[in-house]
Amino acid sequence: MYRLKVTTLIKHFNGWLICLSIPLVFMVGHAGWPRLRMILSSPFFLLFFLSYFFLYYLHTYYLFPQLYLKKHWTKYFSVMASLLALFYYLQPFDLLFVYVLAPPGMQRQGFDIVSIFLWILTIALSVAIESTHRWHLTEQWALRAEAGKASAELAFLKAQINPHFLFNTLNNIYSLAVTKKENTAECLLKLSNILRYITDEVHQEMVPLQLEVSCIQDFIDLQQIRLGDNMQVHFNIHGNISHCNIIPLILMTFVENAFKYGTSNREQGTICISLNVTDHQLKFYCRNTCFHMKRPDNSSGIGIANSRHRLELLYPDKHVLNIDVTQEHYTVDLTLHH
Repeated sequence: MYRLKVTTLIKHFNGWLICLSIPLVFMVGHAGWPRLRMILSSPFFLLFFLSYFFLYYLHTYYLFPQLYLKKHWTKYFSVMASLLALFYYLQPFDLLFVYVLAPPGMQRQGFDIVSIFLWILTIALSVAIESTHRWHLTEQWALRAEAGKASAELAFLKAQINPHFLFNTLNNIYSLAVTKKENTAECLLKLSNILRYITDEVHQEMVPLQLEVSCIQDFIDLQQIRLGDNMQVHFNIHGNISHCNIIPLILMTFVENAFKYGTSNREQGTICISLNVTDHQLKFYCRNTCFHMKRPDNSSGIGIANSRHRLELLYPDKHVLNIDVTQEHYTVDLTLHH
């Protein structure tokens, strides 16, 4: 990290050195090398330097990323027009040239073409450098996501379909078959759907939200067969989910976690799950009763930690995940922006 900061400072220093050398070479060629010290010590040179220094960093770290890239184009072009008018009025290069280098009695020009050219050059450099930087960041995110894909897939399988769930579900289905219950075949189909979704779709970067919801519903149905009336589960969906995509098993992780920590063979509990989909975002909410004997902390479990990592990789700056743990409840509140 320290080495990275030093490298960044060196790049900025070299960049400004190159940019300032252009007008300095012109002025020194006009006035001669002996007057270089006078030029650098002039307050007009300080004004000249600070003007473009301020312009570059204001555009690079605020105007371009916060206004232009976020499509606030009216504000962006209004501010840019105001800055251009300010430089047209200040004429920083003409001030330096007339009051430091020009012969006595020389008047300032009405239009300072050099200041406007340097203004355009500064903005162009800012856009080029920041665009290149963001392209490199995107490339790094893609490489990191690809590198962690294999280990992540194995972690999903371990976190979601653990042996206890499989054994319990198969035992329940066996009991249904022995007693010749009518829903035995339906339960087998639900378990088959879950296994198919996890083994087939987990390798995809994005899947239809409908597949994730179907897996959650099948998982809930099988869990309720095991728990019976001892557990109340409320699963509500609002909005149109047919045209929305999501990374596989990201919601399933939290549902599985709710049943893992929010159920008891002796005490009654409640699990509330809701999904709200709009044109611009997806909101997922899950709250379960938190039994004290196996109360999770904020980040326990390979599934939760893995989900945080996947969200950071695949939804950078486009998600908000809040996990709240109290003595009574474990609550997950997730917002994904399309």
